[in-house]
Formats: sequence, C-alpha cells, structure tokens
Amino acid sequence: MSYCAAIETMQPVEKKSLHKNYHDKHYGFPIHDDNELFGRLILEINQAGLSWETILKKEQSFIKAYSNFNIKKVAAYTENDRERLLADAGIIRNKLKINAAIENAKAILALQKEYGSFEKWLKHHHPKTKEEWVKLFKQTFRFTGGEIVNEFLMSIGYLPGAHAETCPIYKKNPTAETYVDKTINCKAKRFFDTKYAHKVVIFSGTSTIVLANCWQKTTKGRHWRPFVFFLLPLLDLNQRPSD
Repeated sequence: MSYCAAIETMQPVEKKSLHKNYHDKHYGFPIHDDNELFGRLILEINQAGLSWETILKKEQSFIKAYSNFNIKKVAAYTENDRERLLADAGIIRNKLKINAAIENAKAILALQKEYGSFEKWLKHHHPKTKEEWVKLFKQTFRFTGGEIVNEFLMSIGYLPGAHAETCPIYKKNPTAETYVDKTINCKAKRFFDTKYAHKVVIFSGTSTIVLANCWQKTTKGRHWRPFVFFLLPLLDLNQRPSD
C-alpha cells in the first residue's frame, strides 16, 4: 500500500493528522533553503531502522537540538556537542547518525563554496537515476545508503514516487513531470549518443516502459526507428510504507 493510501486508513486521528500534514504540505515538494535541505537529510538519516512516525513526532526536538538545522553551526560542533546530543532523549541517540550530521554539515559547506549552495549542487547533478544518486551521495556524505538517498530525493522532488497518480497532492507537485522529461531526454541521448532523441510515449504500470523514436544512423542511411531503451519505475517506487 502506498503512503498516500495508507494515511487514509490510519488511526487514531492524531496519527493520521501527523502524517497527513507532512504528506499534504511537504512530501515531494521542492525545498530551496539549504538549511531546510540539510534538516530533511538529517531526518531521513535518523529514520533508518525506525518508523517515519517516530521521526515526525521528534521533529521539533531535532530542530532544537541541531541549532535549527543551521549548517554552519552544526559543522562547528565540538565533542561537547556530540555528548549533548547523545544525552538528548528528544532525538535519536545514535553515535553514527550524530557524527553523520556533523560531518555532512561540513561536506555541505564545501559544496556551497564550490557550487554556491547545496540546492545548486543538486541541480547541477540533476537528473540522475536512483543508482547514480546513491553512488554520488556515498562519495559525498556519511550514512547515506540507498533507501535514505531515495527517500530524501523523493521527499524534495528529485526522484519520482512520492505520490501515487491517484493522489490529489500529485497534481500539486510541480517537479514530477519535469523530472520524467529531463531523465528521459538525458538517458536517450546518453544511450544512443545522439542529440536527435525526441518525445516519448509512457505506458503507466508498476514499471513504466518508455519508448523513444530516435534518429538512428545505419548502413542504409538515417531513418526513424522505435526503441524500448529503459524501464523507469514511476508508480509505487519504494514508497514509504505505512507505520
């Protein structure tokens, strides 16, 4: 069951309201502030091995404990700050996750210096497949496995799958269609090594088959020929399960 559908069946009302607020107002929508992006990454890292509901309940405590997710302040944390965080019952007291937050803050400062902002770094590498993003994040950050990277990027609109097409919020997400178009064009050009990749036809399903008409060079000259060149899972793509 998708996250979108699971929310409608959640009980009690308090649990449903907690998830619905995140689902309707935050999940899958772009974030342009670097500190907020950093905060979302911290939350996704801390969710590993736990339910998302646990993280949502502790969100305000995380914000307070990590200096409102101020990147510069977290990057400057000392050993005393690490001990303070390990003793804070309001957050997840995991040494590896705490160290990851501090080291990732330092990494983002370096990205800001080189690219201008964390967001510009993301845009510079967009679009990529999930596998490509995971590889890049592992090279750049700490504690960023496949599911963490997938959820982080889905939650800010850089990977599809946050909302089912039947979800009312899906139509409000301005990033989903743009992601698909750019990814298709990028993959078509890369696969065929040609600039003549054009519009595609998408057939919805659990795994979406994408067809492209590409201008192919052959021994008999140039002509249009359809190709099935990759699978792009758009529906139910590792969507966050219900708690």
